[in-house]
Parts: sequence; structure tokens; C-alpha cells
Amino acid sequence: MNNTGIGYAIKHIDKKIILSKAFYKRAEISRTSECKEMTRLRKQYPDYTFELKEIKRAKNKRTYKKLTYDNMRQYIAFQDGEQAANLTVLEENIKIAKTKTSSYIHVKKWFLDNYPDFKDSALFFNRSGETEDSENGTTEPSGNDIIEDVA
Repeated sequence: MNNTGIGYAIKHIDKKIILSKAFYKRAEISRTSECKEMTRLRKQYPDYTFELKEIKRAKNKRTYKKLTYDNMRQYIAFQDGEQAANLTVLEENIKIAKTKTSSYIHVKKWFLDNYPDFKDSALFFNRSGETEDSENGTTEPSGNDIIEDVA
């Protein structure tokens, strides 16, 4: 998208004006400079259409929503035992990573490099974050998202 600094791009060949999401949200508020700019664009290019910019996402990208530091600790303890040397290494990596930008990414990379089987163990974390109370059959949020029985 050209002109990204101003929040929109004009594609004369397609007769389209591509808006960034942030620009569009600000343009919805009257008396903002973005609203005035959008009004000007409508007058200047009456036969052009306005579209929101689409962000292309990788279809095969894996995400790890519940891969927190605590869950990394619990997974290591589950796999290697409570006294695992990798628990100490994890804590050292967390301390070192705090001095860097994108600290979580550094720790996540170390964790996934050392526990590649984690990528395939989707059942390790409870997706809903809830546990069922066996006495009355109700569900309540749990502080522990790890499923103990990974069979």
C-alpha cells in the first residue's frame, strides 16, 4: 500500500481507494482530519470505490495462544519431572530475554526447539480454560489449563 503514512492508497487503474483500518476508524468520527480527508477524496474521486486493506495471513501459520511462561514450566515438569534441568534453563532464558526486545519470542523459540513434540500435543492444553465440577456437572474457569491425562 503506497502512502501508508497517510492511511490510504489510491489505485487509479482499479479506481479504488484502499483505506487502513486505523484511518477508517478515525474517519468515522466527524471533525477529525481523517473525516475531512475522506470527504475530500469522495468529492475528488466520485466514481472510485473505498475498500479496507486486507492483511494477508499465512494459511499454515501455527499459533500457540496458551503457551505462557507458566504453561512452559508445567509442560517441562510434566515431560521431564519437577527437578528437570531444563526448568532452570527456562528460568535463565526468561531472565536473559527480559533484557532484549521481543523477549517472549526468544523464550518461545528456545522452548519449541527443545520440545518439538509440543507442537503435536494440542491436547495438552484445555482449549476452553474450564474444568468440569464432577459433583454438580457445572463448569468453572480453572487456573490450570493443562490436561493431566494426555493419552
